[in-house]
Amino acid sequence: MIALHFTVNNKRHDVLVEPHETLTHVLRERLRLTGTKVGCEQASCGACTVLLNGRPVLSCITPALRCQGAEVRTIEGLAESGNLHILQQKFIEKGALQCGFCTPGMILTAWSYLTENPGCSVEEIREALSGNLCRCTGYKKIIEAVAEAAGYLLANGQAYVCGENESTPHAKATQSEFPQNGRHAVIGHRQPLVDATEKVTGRAEYADDFDKKNALFCKLLRSTRAHAVIEKLDTSEAEKMPGVRAVATGKELVEKFGVLPTSRDQTAMAVDKVHYTGEIVAAVAADTEALAVEALKKIKVIYRELPTFFTWQSALEPCDEEALD
Repeated sequence: MIALHFTVNNKRHDVLVEPHETLTHVLRERLRLTGTKVGCEQASCGACTVLLNGRPVLSCITPALRCQGAEVRTIEGLAESGNLHILQQKFIEKGALQCGFCTPGMILTAWSYLTENPGCSVEEIREALSGNLCRCTGYKKIIEAVAEAAGYLLANGQAYVCGENESTPHAKATQSEFPQNGRHAVIGHRQPLVDATEKVTGRAEYADDFDKKNALFCKLLRSTRAHAVIEKLDTSEAEKMPGVRAVATGKELVEKFGVLPTSRDQTAMAVDKVHYTGEIVAAVAADTEALAVEALKKIKVIYRELPTFFTWQSALEPCDEEALD
């Protein structure tokens, strides 16, 4: 292991890390700063965005050792003395968050961009946030929140530079859109989500944020084919590995479910056949995360590919019954 010396949210840390460890893993598992989220682990969604020496980086693919001597800022380091940054306040006021999973990365990306471009246009904001995905809000409210924050920064002549300017524009200097007084003041007015503050500050906890003692680690083997029959699924080598507690396949979870009563044809894992790339084929539970990952490599899968249907035209073409099942 190698000693990593760096600063996170203005606090010095000295951590022993493996050469292959990512910044995300160090922040979440070593420092327990779980506001940084893991969405895709392949630099596609932006949920893991943090600031490295003031610049946004995707921490899920950033080697931790690249941060030697550097300054890192996570969502936990944005609010100051309990006062929200204007961006965080605007996200709450505009309803720019729902589930909140993408929010930390979205806010930090916006924060970095507004620092360098406080007079940006709405179109420029859209482009700046194009690498951060959100499955809830439809982006309209997010753009509105960032645009209003940009207007505030421009009007007040203040922009935040990570680690350089601590007299930052925080929400105590703003007037909230939410009515504060009166017994019936809330009637007819939008209200913030009850957990909005936790979500914009990184304090909201999701399933992967809980740290349970003596818990097993689960990893999933996913299909590499879009449409195929599983002709062979051999988990024997994985099951023999010391520390591997269980290996499960779809044949053990054959119960079907679905959102609509008329389409309850889904299973938790693939049973004999995969219907899309990434469908779960097997699951491993092991003593450590690294061991679970290694066990996945021992599972042998033989696929027989079936026709794929990527357009409505191809879906209308004649095919055998097996492909339609």
